[in-house]
Amino acid sequence: MERFELQLEGYSRRNLTSTIEGAAKALGLLTTQVTTLSKYPGSVHWHFKKGKERGTLEATYWPERHRAWLSYRSGRGAEWIAPAIREFMRVVRESVRSPVRKRLYSVRRSPIHGRGVFALRRIPKGKRVIEYRGERISSEEATRRFEESMDYPFTYLFEVDESTTIDAGVRGNSARFINHSCSPNCVSLNDGGRIFIEALRQISPGEELTYDYRLKTEEPVTRRLQAVFGCNCGSRRCRGTLLDVRGKSRSSRTSAGGIQTEGSLPR
Repeated sequence: MERFELQLEGYSRRNLTSTIEGAAKALGLLTTQVTTLSKYPGSVHWHFKKGKERGTLEATYWPERHRAWLSYRSGRGAEWIAPAIREFMRVVRESVRSPVRKRLYSVRRSPIHGRGVFALRRIPKGKRVIEYRGERISSEEATRRFEESMDYPFTYLFEVDESTTIDAGVRGNSARFINHSCSPNCVSLNDGGRIFIEALRQISPGEELTYDYRLKTEEPVTRRLQAVFGCNCGSRRCRGTLLDVRGKSRSSRTSAGGIQTEGSLPR
């Protein structure tokens, strides 16, 4: 069985277990077994599977020697394992560097849609992770930009109130890449006209940051409109659309006409 050693120099022992489990969750892997290997006393050994696909990815952490490695048992057609190994190694490398840079997150390709934002280290519940920034424009200008967008319904517009919208496509930051989920780990908050993304629960390294857009629209919420704003979060509680079908909106990610963001919608 081939082994891929993870580089742990300068890494906190306390956070490694949550980093491995967070990376598996971000990759959509199912933990089928957690054991201790008798050959490595005090070790933690995981078995990961991807749906009904063949092959098993294994991860081992041995605190006594401060070592961790990946290995696998493959079968024919287990093409998912090689990309999973590369992703695991990237998450750990970024997490090793993050305490020095004091970064909470990074932007990379997302299994939900396009680019997403991922935790580099543990984020406690209630932590304000990032402010949603960009050009502040009037609601009339926001409607005009939305209607003229070449990527309808994908924009970076976030309604602050009835008269103000933030266009993160102009002087925006990484917050515009935070994807939607029907079972989010974050929430958007309006604090005196400033929009912040805050952790709803503790978030492990490697997890993708998400919040529920709960999009508002002045149009009737038909099946066709729900499909236009279709959801790809993969949650068990997925309602199938980014629209607020219950009519109670906590997020202000929309304005007249149903303004939306490119970095978060499935194409």
